Amino acid sequence: MCVGFFSVKRQCEEKEQRLAVLEENFSSTQKEVAELRSCLREVERSRLEARRELQELRRQVSPASHLCGV
Repeated sequence: MCVGFFSVKRQCEEKEQRLAVLEENFSSTQKEVAELRSCLREVERSRLEARRELQELRRQVSPASHLCGV
């Protein structure tokens, strides 16, 4: 009966260790996701800024093209 108890205890310890590893991996993954989301927001801000600049340049070019007869 003692052998069975130690076997169950060992299995429990192994599962607790595996759980600790999984929790650590999950935490690391969450951190990576947060960093990727931050990068994505920055890329989106840059894209919107470039789009606004392009629209402004088009507005500036459009009146000038009418003056040149284009």
